[in-house]
Amino acid sequence: RNDGGLQNLIGRLTGQPWVIVHAATRPLAIERLLEAIRNFEVAGVETNIAALDTILSSEMFRSGNVHTGMVSELIR
Repeated sequence: RNDGGLQNLIGRLTGQPWVIVHAATRPLAIERLLEAIRNFEVAGVETNIAALDTILSSEMFRSGNVHTGMVSELIR
């Protein structure tokens, strides 16, 4: 969604609050979200942080060429 030129991306971390980033462009928002999840520390439980990193880093996601089978293609 584009609100006044800001791209919003939301990443859900297991058992944690939402991580919301704002930026003027989609690529910058993706980089900010990657930085946030890469610096997120969780102890004692499994998370999906590695899967989120893989998805956000993929050319498929970065280009906006997403589809319902994307996650299963990227996470094997």
